[in-house]
Amino acid sequence: MVSGGAPLSVEVKNFLTVAFSVPIFECYGMTEAAGCLCSTSFWDRKGNNQGGILPCNRMQLRDVPHLNCSTDGSQPTGEIYIKGNSIFKGYYKDPETTKTVLDEQGWLKVGDIGLLHKNGAIELIERVNEFKKL
Repeated sequence: MVSGGAPLSVEVKNFLTVAFSVPIFECYGMTEAAGCLCSTSFWDRKGNNQGGILPCNRMQLRDVPHLNCSTDGSQPTGEIYIKGNSIFKGYYKDPETTKTVLDEQGWLKVGDIGLLHKNGAIELIERVNEFKKL
């Protein structure tokens, strides 16, 4: 089974795995990237991550200092940027909006904060614009 749209809780993933006796693949993506960006693998049954980046793309985490997100730590955290063959070239007849999501080198600003696990899997933490600085 495949899950997308929002991360599954570990409890729900475990229940579905037992109830249907099948592995549950968690996928993460967006329309601007032709759908899927990341997917868990068959042997990743732990949950709390959306898997590794698909081979057709490259990923970067970029520091977000005002949210205390840094790529220098033992578990790098930052805003997710994607580049690759499945990334769109821009919004149709809307160059201004395109400039807000694509940088000069063609990296797509996803708008999510991710934590990179040692196995290469991404865990989504929050949307950048939904973070509140206290």
